[in-house]
Amino acid sequence: MTNIKKEYNPKDFYIQSNTKRYEVVEDLITSSVGLHFHDYLEAELVLSGEATQYINDYKTLIKRGSFSLLRPNIDCHSVEVNNLQVVKFYVKPFIIEPELWKDISLLLDPLVIELEGDDLYHTISMFNIIEYEQNKTERYSDEIIRNGINSLLYFFVQKKIGQESNVAIRKNIIKYLIDDDRYLTDVSLQDFADDFGYSLSHASKYFKENTGMTFSEAKQYFRMQVAKRLLISTDYSINEIATKCGFNYYHLFHNIFKKTTGMTPFEFKKNNR
Repeated sequence: MTNIKKEYNPKDFYIQSNTKRYEVVEDLITSSVGLHFHDYLEAELVLSGEATQYINDYKTLIKRGSFSLLRPNIDCHSVEVNNLQVVKFYVKPFIIEPELWKDISLLLDPLVIELEGDDLYHTISMFNIIEYEQNKTERYSDEIIRNGINSLLYFFVQKKIGQESNVAIRKNIIKYLIDDDRYLTDVSLQDFADDFGYSLSHASKYFKENTGMTFSEAKQYFRMQVAKRLLISTDYSINEIATKCGFNYYHLFHNIFKKTTGMTPFEFKKNNR
């Protein structure tokens, strides 16, 4: 996995839309897919073939067993491929259980895991069940599909956490920021250093080495993830969301959000409504 650090210009990509609440498809991708993002969540499992995939700042090689999540209007995505067989589902955020959606929004990039053996067989079977029920009109088919989608996403989150490098250290660091919603407060690197018993310089190095971000970048990352989720799934005003995300000044929230996503909060919200 290689961090390629790109700066995205909104003019360089396009939006893929889907009006259905959910849909499961098998697909053979025979040509490269340009830079884009979705107005829905996409979960994609590679069945055969190989490709180079870009998600936000990250470049990954995907192959059989690679399972990726692409969050709506958050994850910018492109693929360089010749032949890639995949099964995937598209789902609108309101189908996803709220606590699960919160967990997904707080995962660190890129949202890709590698499956093999029983885990891969189990995941393919779950996709098959959802696809089978999708083509039926019987009672409870909708409930089975919803439960299947959420079960697959819970499974992804479980495996993603388990496959993180330096998982114990990283989980402790992220837990520190997430517990009691510290990332929404004025907590500082000095607070982190004091609580972990480190010098300020060691705390800075320790945090960066184990998360790939500075302390302030991590705070901003989690705040922006929450802001995107609230813009997508609630009726709070943008001022209210800025406050809930720890910003005392709307203009600061507006500028950081636009720098992060390439869109203003209003534009982001409008594209999801």
